Amino acid sequence: MDIALIKMCRNCNIPTFIVHSKSDQHIRNIRRDSGYETDPEDHQSRFTPGFLRAEEKARDKFISETIANVKEDLETAGLQSKRVYLVSRSSMMRVVKMETTNFAIDEHDLCRDITDIMEGA
Repeated sequence: MDIALIKMCRNCNIPTFIVHSKSDQHIRNIRRDSGYETDPEDHQSRFTPGFLRAEEKARDKFISETIANVKEDLETAGLQSKRVYLVSRSSMMRVVKMETTNFAIDEHDLCRDITDIMEGA
């Protein structure tokens, strides 16, 4: 369905964005699957070197695998490679409210690129 929608938009010259939401949840699941889990009530454990390394590895794995999967899906459908924006609701809300966030992946870029499209319309 996503591929069909992208093709229809392309044929009608409608700008499209590929947005993968819930990135924070996917990263958390990858970290958990790798064997590194913390007690959700233990906020201090989120700042230990072990947690931060596991989080970074999970984040890197999520980003690289998601980009590769989208690229492969687009190529299989005969479409040009296109950027995928990886976002989470909480980080997007902080970006929109102009608050600081250390966990944003592509939220800033997505907001900027949407604004650029809207200003060019």
